[in-house]
Amino acid sequence: MKLIYLAVIIIGIFMSCVCWAELITPEQAMQAVRAFEGNPYLEFSSVELDIDDQTPYKWKQWREYRLKHADYEESIPHYWLVDAVSGEIILAVYKDAYLPEDQRTGTPFGPLTKEQCRQIAEDFARSKYTGFDSMNMVIALQDWQISDGSGWEFRWFSTLPNGASTPNSVSVDVNPADGRIQSYLATRIAPFTPPDPQITAEQAIVAAMAEAGVSEILELDGPSLYATPDGISWSMIFEGVILPENDFCNYFYAKVDAVTGEARVYGADMEPIPYSTDGKSKNTQAKEPEVEYVWIRELVSKLPEASVQWLGPSGALIIYNGTKYTIKPGSRTVKSDQSSITLSSTPELKDGKFMVPVDLLDMLTALQKDKPEPEH
Repeated sequence: MKLIYLAVIIIGIFMSCVCWAELITPEQAMQAVRAFEGNPYLEFSSVELDIDDQTPYKWKQWREYRLKHADYEESIPHYWLVDAVSGEIILAVYKDAYLPEDQRTGTPFGPLTKEQCRQIAEDFARSKYTGFDSMNMVIALQDWQISDGSGWEFRWFSTLPNGASTPNSVSVDVNPADGRIQSYLATRIAPFTPPDPQITAEQAIVAAMAEAGVSEILELDGPSLYATPDGISWSMIFEGVILPENDFCNYFYAKVDAVTGEARVYGADMEPIPYSTDGKSKNTQAKEPEVEYVWIRELVSKLPEASVQWLGPSGALIIYNGTKYTIKPGSRTVKSDQSSITLSSTPELKDGKFMVPVDLLDMLTALQKDKPEPEH
């Protein structure tokens, strides 16, 4: 009955949304969450609409409702994001399923095993993400949540026949102590047909090395084939020895067009790290360039026990000491379930990378310092 109820609500919402300009109503958003949770009597303390229509590529734009449970502040800290066009639930967070901060650990624990948690996550994803079984979902992430230290995170990407991942994905976090779902994250875009890749992975590596000006790769993550409505490309992260000195190294992120072979490399403007002949850096601290913007993954790497998840059209989610912050291209407001902050300038997507103002680092650090200690 729950599945029938869910299908009726979602179909009704899709029928009412025939174009991008037509949004579902707050009541329809509430009905969508009730269907998702299988509870027609669910009530909410707030329903807020958030819109971005400035991004030139429509598939990257977002229109979404944020809803909080009626008892969010007292006893049931649950909240949801609903796509305001399709009515699909794109984020569900159940904060009471996370362990108290003083009980979190970086070491996996039970009694449920990783495989048992994966099965719970997959069953949940399959029941909530329409088309899971027909979209060739491939698991790409199954890691212990170091940022929270309180559960397993699993993520699946829809994969094309040529092996390319797409933005369509679903992520589920599971509490290994009791099997409760901690969060659900979904990304879905309209169907598209990317061109076939003409560049092999090996050719992409050569192109990235040439563009970066490196003679040798010391460490390589990728390349991975990724397709969007904008095209298809190879992406990789690598540490390389820099030419012509051959005694300096640096980390690079490279994106190579899988059709033309054009390479874009990021990180080359950073000051090189001295490199020794034993293959190790003499100094692991690279001097940051004095620029207004920084790649969000570089920024998050400077926060201890923090991680970042790419949400596609919805921007990014930073998880820092158990608190989740939502950051979106085109919006200076950074939201969490507890507060919001305003950045000095607007985050933006540039050449496929999500760039954020550097002052975000100090702001997040200050918020954590002001965060009250957990009660014992």
